[in-house]
Amino acid sequence: MRKFWILIIAILIFWGCAQLEYSKNNYEKYENMAREFVKGSPTFSFDGIEQTLKLKNFTKLDCKDCWEFWYEFECRQAGYGNRSGQLLAQVITKHVAKIVIKGGKIVEAVLDNTWDELNQRFIE
Repeated sequence: MRKFWILIIAILIFWGCAQLEYSKNNYEKYENMAREFVKGSPTFSFDGIEQTLKLKNFTKLDCKDCWEFWYEFECRQAGYGNRSGQLLAQVITKHVAKIVIKGGKIVEAVLDNTWDELNQRFIE
């Protein structure tokens, strides 16, 4: 009977370690996906300052491959999206980006609770 319990405990420890490694690998995969999305987004790619891009927070959501990441970064001008051809205020502007990944896909990307970066429009 004692061998049975030792085996059960060993299996649980092994399973727990495997789950932690799986979680760590998924976190890294999805954090990289979210970061690359922000870097390639119209707002950041227009005039974002690379060295200011920082992950501020993240949460594992209650579904498989579901995460929420919060980034901060600065841009050289005010506004959102690709602002080519617009008159722009030359002011360093801080942004907070929320990126939500569900089922391994980015389903929400919002800047400053104001701008929908996926659809390039203000949130109503």
